[in-house]
Amino acid sequence: MHLSPKGLRHTLATSLREEGKDERAIADVLGQKTPAMARHYSRNAALAKKNKKTLQTIRKRESALAEVVKPFAKTVKPTSHERKIE
Repeated sequence: MHLSPKGLRHTLATSLREEGKDERAIADVLGQKTPAMARHYSRNAALAKKNKKTLQTIRKRESALAEVVKPFAKTVKPTSHERKIE
């Protein structure tokens, strides 16, 4: 196995990206000037699986909130002084 600084940068950037770090944070850790370089080094991150898990968590939370907050059964009608006079 050949170990190089470039290989270590790719491995570190990929791991950080998969853990949810943004490109600016990765660039800072790698000592890169721009987030574009962090994007280059982390391009092999397996984000599809992470994104699927995140969406499942969001959907569960939305479902729980939808059960708690229910709309009113009655509609609110404007009072006589709120109605427009034509």
